[in-house]
Amino acid sequence: MGTSAHAKTSDLGGFSVSAVVPEHCDIASDALSIDPASGEARGTLTEFCNSSRGYHILASHRSLAANEKVEIDFNGQSVLLSASGQSPIAFRSGPRMSREPIAVRSENLNSDMSISLSLALY
Repeated sequence: MGTSAHAKTSDLGGFSVSAVVPEHCDIASDALSIDPASGEARGTLTEFCNSSRGYHILASHRSLAANEKVEIDFNGQSVLLSASGQSPIAFRSGPRMSREPIAVRSENLNSDMSISLSLALY
């Protein structure tokens, strides 16, 4: 049998623990379903980022002609997509994890359109 060591109440000691957690950010959308009556695509967007620096949610898409209009509703805000093909959708000032509804509305599209969402650290 072994014996255990006991510290006296006057004995002092200490230790420290530290860890490095890598930054990890991701965004994903479920399959969007199109409402035949309105032509609006709806779904849910999941975002996760543990960076304390904050981040942007960006939409990448083809360039839009002057008569084309695409609007994204996300987290209580509506954003018109830029004609350039890169559109900021939201800014987050710190770490976040959420699932939010997303809707995409379009008018006068000249051709099919695909939208890719991504996160960019600030």
